[in-house]
Amino acid sequence: MTLLPSRNRVVRFFLITALFLSTASFSQTILNLGLFNVDGSPACASSANSQGLIICVVSASGSLVAAAVKVPPGTTGTTAVISGVVPMTLNLGTGGSVRNSSCASTADSSGDVVCAITNGGVLTGIRFNVANRKIYPLQNLGLPDVDGNASCFNANDRFSVAGPPTTEGPEGATICAVRGGANILRQVAFNPASGYLAVANVDSPPELLRFDPGCVRAPDATNEVICAWANFNQGSGIQAGAIDPRISFVSSQPFPLFFTGQQFFVGTPGCANPVDNSGMVLCLATDITGAALGFALDPRTGAAFQVNLSGKSGISPYFDFSPSCASAGGKGGPTQGQIICAALEGAFNTLDAYRFDPRTGEVHFLQFGQAPPIVGNASCTFENINPGQVSCGIIDGTNHNRLEIVLLLP
Repeated sequence: MTLLPSRNRVVRFFLITALFLSTASFSQTILNLGLFNVDGSPACASSANSQGLIICVVSASGSLVAAAVKVPPGTTGTTAVISGVVPMTLNLGTGGSVRNSSCASTADSSGDVVCAITNGGVLTGIRFNVANRKIYPLQNLGLPDVDGNASCFNANDRFSVAGPPTTEGPEGATICAVRGGANILRQVAFNPASGYLAVANVDSPPELLRFDPGCVRAPDATNEVICAWANFNQGSGIQAGAIDPRISFVSSQPFPLFFTGQQFFVGTPGCANPVDNSGMVLCLATDITGAALGFALDPRTGAAFQVNLSGKSGISPYFDFSPSCASAGGKGGPTQGQIICAALEGAFNTLDAYRFDPRTGEVHFLQFGQAPPIVGNASCTFENINPGQVSCGIIDGTNHNRLEIVLLLP
């Protein structure tokens, strides 16, 4: 594995005006996953093995439970509850908590999902497969002083890998970042199938986190994961860095600070890989009023773009503090380079979403026609079987806190 050569990290900001603003209704196809009285928020991932399964982990009656459903193609403009789709469930045999980006696809054709679980201040890894009901032994991740919930992503772009997972080395690891004791950034790479583990800390004062980080693999050949978070010391601004604990790599410190003096950011940014080999991740963050800022950045070069999303015609100024994002399209498609972010709309507790690219200024507000009030935060993930379609796990507050999947189309 090779690192990029050292680069000039002068932070360069580009404020882009929303050039292509549009407001449109989009698919509200809902899949019932058969779990009720769910607590907290779901953490969802794709099976990433051409089977079209979306897997979500939730807390129900004190235990973590995974539910999976085969996701059909959605139809733009429809509002429907699909019948005849039978979900599968698997009790993971452990308690603890996750948040909307704590689980990741292994992307090795197995259909397995890996999650980092916070339980009593200790971070634990789990790998499982709902379809064949296999659960690997829990893995202690060597982080005993965790204050938040982890954000995770598979580091290597591995869709051609075919296991078996027990023989995998570091390339099979899932990389997570989490807020540790004293609000420092902790990072870990692990694989419960093989026992692989690499732990690293980033503990200098400039890297203090106010809230949990949001992380995603960089869209380039480095296999590095980029994380962004609301800065603790500065009072405003987004801080970001690239990590790879497998080789004890962090991008040059202190990590650059972006968008200072504009908004007091709160919560966790939702970030996604735009699948364009640009090296930049795209994210959405909110300030203390719920105003939304879309941004693209690469902390290794200092390049950054931003576009203000709130206050536009038809766009809610009250976006929730923990959005979830996924790529809006595959390579070569009309929406390549864009992402979709969804979250609780604070005024009515319904689901709203944006499709955007801060580098071009293109913004689309995607609005449900009859969205149910939801509890907690949405968790959105890509699909590799229905092009351009994004699936989001939500908890429906009108149906006894029922876990559901909502399909979003660009």
